[in-house]
Amino acid sequence: MLIAGGVLLLAAFVVIENRASAPMIQLSLFRQRAFTFGNLAGLAISIGRGGMQFVLIIWLQGIWLPLHGYDYGDTPLWAGIFMLPLTAGFLAAGPVSGYLSDRLGSRGLATGGAVLFGASFLGLMCLPIDFSYWVFALLIALNGIASGMFASPTPPRSWAVCPRGCAESPPGCAPPSRTPVPPSPSASSSP
Repeated sequence: MLIAGGVLLLAAFVVIENRASAPMIQLSLFRQRAFTFGNLAGLAISIGRGGMQFVLIIWLQGIWLPLHGYDYGDTPLWAGIFMLPLTAGFLAAGPVSGYLSDRLGSRGLATGGAVLFGASFLGLMCLPIDFSYWVFALLIALNGIASGMFASPTPPRSWAVCPRGCAESPPGCAPPSRTPVPPSPSASSSP
């Protein structure tokens, strides 16, 4: 029922955006291969990362931490603490991959990040129920690094195909910090 409602709302969004004089997103951008596949890849990675975090938090809180002597009342806090290598990996790799993508190009970094992301998932799937934390920490740190490698160069590559006027599109299209096209002089205020 929810999926059907989501599909109907998506269809309504497309119809409304096609008729709007100032749409939130220019649907014609999806005719650009780099834009479409960059956004689809970003969606897939985001869904995978969100699903992984949900499952790992439940796993840590309900199975691993109690097996290692943590009280159930304390497991939410400790599960968050034990997931910090994921965040640290992302925060370390994002700026570095942004810097490297400016010098080496984004395709290799984004592809390498997606492959490493998948490999870290395979590693997590191979862990036994009573795993060593350091192996787990290494795998989720690799996942965070992979996410940072993918997330930093992908949006600029996707948005590089946008026409010049895309920078002035509403925030529903892309946050201004992620659009590589500078605003036109007409968008800036004059003294």
